[in-house]
Amino acid sequence: MRLIISMLALAAVACSQPPEVGRATSRALGGAGRVVPWSQVTLRPAGPELLAEGPSAVAVAPDGSVLVLDRLGGKVLRLTDGQLTVAASVPGDVEDLAVGPDGAVAVYSPLRARVWIHGPAGEPAGELAVPRVLRMVRGIALGPSRQLWLQDAHQQRFRLGSPTVPQALPAVLHSRREGEPLPDGSGVLVQVTAGGAWLERVERRVDRTRVVARWRLPGPVLAARVVGATREVACLRLEQRALRAGPANTTSEPLVSDRDTPAHGAPAAGRRAPAAGDSLVIGRRALCLDLRTGRTLLEQPLPLGLYLPRRELGLGGDPAQLALIRPEPSGLRVTVWPLRRGRAER
Repeated sequence: MRLIISMLALAAVACSQPPEVGRATSRALGGAGRVVPWSQVTLRPAGPELLAEGPSAVAVAPDGSVLVLDRLGGKVLRLTDGQLTVAASVPGDVEDLAVGPDGAVAVYSPLRARVWIHGPAGEPAGELAVPRVLRMVRGIALGPSRQLWLQDAHQQRFRLGSPTVPQALPAVLHSRREGEPLPDGSGVLVQVTAGGAWLERVERRVDRTRVVARWRLPGPVLAARVVGATREVACLRLEQRALRAGPANTTSEPLVSDRDTPAHGAPAAGRRAPAAGDSLVIGRRALCLDLRTGRTLLEQPLPLGLYLPRRELGLGGDPAQLALIRPEPSGLRVTVWPLRRGRAER
């Protein structure tokens, strides 16, 4: 079954014509992006009962460079002005990546329940053990003074401290906060219900969490996850049900999705109804919002690749930009979208 899934994913990528690959600066990686060939990053191809595997996470450093976790190659790569360099050497079993305000890099190994931190020049800066009660970690975040935060599947975060000043377990548990951390100590989280989905900004007051701002997300949403937040921007990955055309339909008409069809109603104008042979699929898109106004800064569909990285989207930089890694047959495509708060991006 895994082999069949991998072959289907490869076929889907091969059917699309990859854009021309060329040298580009980090600021100009939007649109087609840049493909880093597999000779420069490590890929383990799919095999019998084995899914393809390669770079597993991406992050954007404060200077705007893009960091890619090449876990099989045991290194963190930095893409700056079209040049690829090694930012740090890391263990081969790490899966997640985070970058701090000073450019320090943290990597996390679920297998060993440890986090290693490297300075901006790649020098080792210490490590932290993840307490047993907190090992259901969804991701990590690195704050000021190299304070490490763990994020779980329930949109909660816990502060482990820094390598020089680690926190005792009672202090770690007491540090619990809601949502993706913001520089001012507040957080953002997403709520999905039958009536819609909302992005919420929350603050901790004494022993209670209070919602201080709330914005509705566009279109019906099946599932959502905050992938990153800065002082002024938050980005999410959204999932929705959609239809894929079957062999009986050879037209190029767009298909009906949850976003286009009112509840118990007819398809929106210009959308065709489901036909025989169509299949139900999960459509994915990236959405970035202005945290002052809730205005949409970026909305971008996320196509599938050879495999799905653990963290395919990374937000950072000043001004903020969103990075995407997508594995293709020819290499790892890295795309960056600048997020301009003055107007909506198309």
